[in-house]
Amino acid sequence: MIEETPGTSGNGEIRVTDSNAITFVAPALILHYVVAHGYAPPQAFVDAVLDAGNDVLETVTLWRPVGPQELELIKRSAMRAFPPRLPEQPIFYPVLSEDYAVKIARDWNVPASGAGFVTRFRVRKDFIGRYDVQDAGGRAHLEYWIPAEDLNAFNQAILGEIEVVREFR
Repeated sequence: MIEETPGTSGNGEIRVTDSNAITFVAPALILHYVVAHGYAPPQAFVDAVLDAGNDVLETVTLWRPVGPQELELIKRSAMRAFPPRLPEQPIFYPVLSEDYAVKIARDWNVPASGAGFVTRFRVRKDFIGRYDVQDAGGRAHLEYWIPAEDLNAFNQAILGEIEVVREFR
């Protein structure tokens, strides 16, 4: 359950109660702090907000296949951000299905680097909605093409942690 305390913009608080009846209280401008300043709220608060289904923080679940080097860089961010693109990588491409991510991790990352991992994460819907879904070879191969210069903003739109959900060797 989410309750917004009445008040003028920036002069209120959001109360979120999780499934264990623990109530979290945050300033009404918390989304601003996350987006504009890179603030990472405690994971328990993020989980409670996501579980509450708040329309303001509506999310889209995406996947990204990665190799061991990229996974190591993600770990260095405390599983909260993807690393900057290399000069020869002008596009960051999260995919729309776990099956597609598995195919890339297994069939491309493993032969190229000895291991492949599938990550799953949630992105604010209002952010990802700025980009069109791209068809990369059929209805089963859908992805977003995020320009490298937008990756910092993309990372700020991630809510919660980036999870490793599959591993291939």
